[in-house]
Amino acid sequence: MHWGWEIPAGRVDEGENPEDAAVRETTEETGWRPRGVTPLLSYYPAIGSSDLRFHLFRVVAADRIGEPVDTWEAERVDWLPLADVRRAIRGGEVSSGMTLTGLLYHFAEVG
Repeated sequence: MHWGWEIPAGRVDEGENPEDAAVRETTEETGWRPRGVTPLLSYYPAIGSSDLRFHLFRVVAADRIGEPVDTWEAERVDWLPLADVRRAIRGGEVSSGMTLTGLLYHFAEVG
């Protein structure tokens, strides 16, 4: 089994919009409720093979509301300072395609 840094992820439930799903999934998986949620990127990770679409969001802050509800989702929940993210990517600590896509897109936008 491989351990690495990942951003929270999950499905959009019937009748739910992607932003609300992102807030719900993050809260359930981490115990932190995001604030200042704005769209970052939507994309198809396997276009031609699947109609699965990922929606990624940028968050400016989060409030700790308690323990994660979905305790089976992660071995541990922790923050990685943005200043350390490039080092973690280079070191292979971030290997999830969705996480890499979001982080690299963020860095391409903000430098």
